[in-house]
Amino acid sequence: MSRLPQTIQFGITKDVFAKAAVREGSDGVLAIMECKSYTFDDLKVRGPAFLLVLENLEKPGNFGALARSADGAGVDAIIVLDPKADIYNPNAIRSSVGALFSQPILACTHEQFFEYTKKQSIKIVAATPHAQNFHHQADLRPSLALVLGSEAWGLSGAWKDAEPIKIPMKGIADSLNVSVAGAVIMYEILRQRS
Repeated sequence: MSRLPQTIQFGITKDVFAKAAVREGSDGVLAIMECKSYTFDDLKVRGPAFLLVLENLEKPGNFGALARSADGAGVDAIIVLDPKADIYNPNAIRSSVGALFSQPILACTHEQFFEYTKKQSIKIVAATPHAQNFHHQADLRPSLALVLGSEAWGLSGAWKDAEPIKIPMKGIADSLNVSVAGAVIMYEILRQRS
């Protein structure tokens, strides 16, 4: 704990710790922190923009896994539209392995998002099993926003002007888990840009 800079540290009883910890196996350490709130003005894009857009995501574990993959793939920011779960839910934090804190995450309306992407000339690519073209066939090198939808319902009708892409599927399922699909496409973007 002495290695943590600028922290207030205090001890608590085992009973209080047990009530505050989300689950067993917390290694005896808890943290209380304020999460930064971001706006589009805060975004610092390096080269062609690479945004991950999550619409109506419900499961915190998927959100955390996507944040971890986004960190690894070099995403500039995660944009959350109509979140159905707390993005800083303990399960999201745990599955992100801390990556939730490595990049800007901002929540906004569809209108704000479309206004920003239009102003910045950012291409919108939407992952859907109903697309004709595969993700590896699309040109993913320009500034872009990758949009992923709800685990249960996919994308809303707001994405009619986006370029639809899909991942090849050979089995009986029509799609992958959203966090897996997101990782596959994010790393294709990284591959094309390398």
